[in-house]
Amino acid sequence: MPLPAAGLHDEWDRLLGPSGCGRCGGELERARDVDRLVRHEYDVALVKVRADVCGLCGEVLLTPGMAGRLLEAAETLRHGRAGWAAGCVYDLRRG
Repeated sequence: MPLPAAGLHDEWDRLLGPSGCGRCGGELERARDVDRLVRHEYDVALVKVRADVCGLCGEVLLTPGMAGRLLEAAETLRHGRAGWAAGCVYDLRRG
């Protein structure tokens, strides 16, 4: 079996991103589905995105295109075009 071309490993690392957490040096779990909250005033959207997650500290590194998905969700909330409400939120701080 032929050896990979020199530099191929570097290109692969560039495409995948860092192999270790920049915060603590822990190992990253690749391409995991995580839920992120996006807020606008009193509205909140729960968005599922793909991310690399550190197994030690929990740091989340979004995979390519996922920041755009979060921005789209924020714009949707900002323009009042959100989907169906999944429940109610009550502010119990007053009283």
